[in-house]
Amino acid sequence: LSFHPKSGGIKYNPETKRLELSNDGETWIPLGSSTNTVLLSAQYPGSVVLDGLINNTGEMTMNNTGLGNASMNYYQWESSESNLNDKEINITYQLPSDFKEWGSGGITLSFATESISALDNKVDLYVYEQNASGYDGISEGNASTVNEKWETTKIEGSQLNMCNEAEEVCTIQVKMSSSLSNYARVGDIQVKYERTL
Repeated sequence: LSFHPKSGGIKYNPETKRLELSNDGETWIPLGSSTNTVLLSAQYPGSVVLDGLINNTGEMTMNNTGLGNASMNYYQWESSESNLNDKEINITYQLPSDFKEWGSGGITLSFATESISALDNKVDLYVYEQNASGYDGISEGNASTVNEKWETTKIEGSQLNMCNEAEEVCTIQVKMSSSLSNYARVGDIQVKYERTL
C-alpha cells in the first residue's frame, strides 16, 4: 500500500509478516499476526466415533484434566483384551477462508498413554483431503515417554500436499489403541497456519 510518510497509513512489514498501522507515518503498530491457531477440543466439532469391524472391545469415556486455564477435555479408550483393540475418531475440518498456507504450522494432537510401550497402547494421527484415496499426513505409534504423561505429536504442514487450500474439506483421523487395560487418551488438537491479511 502506498502512503504519505507524514500522514500515516497501513503498510506490510516483511520482517514480522504483519500489517502495521500508523497515524503519523513514524510510529507503527502491528494489526495482527499472520499466523493463526484454531483449537479443537474434545468432543471435537464435526466428529464421529467409529468402531472397526474387529478388535474394538473396550470402553470409551470422556473427562477433563487440569484446573482453570490449564484444563483440557479428553477422550479415553481402554481395552482389557490381550491384543491391541482400537477406537477411531474422524473429524471433518474445513480449512478457514483466510487460510494462505501451512508455513511452519501444521496439526498438533495432545495425547497420553498409561504405558510407555506402543505394544500396550498407542495413538495414531492421520490427515487426508476428503476426496483423496490416501493419507496426506501420518504420525503413528505414539506413546508417552513417561507413564501417563501428556505429550504432543505433530503432522507438519510441509507433509500436507493435498489438504492445503482455503475452504478445502479435510479429515483428521485419531486412532486410539489399548490392551491389558492400558489406556490411551487424546485431548486438544491445534491447527496452525499462515493466514491472508
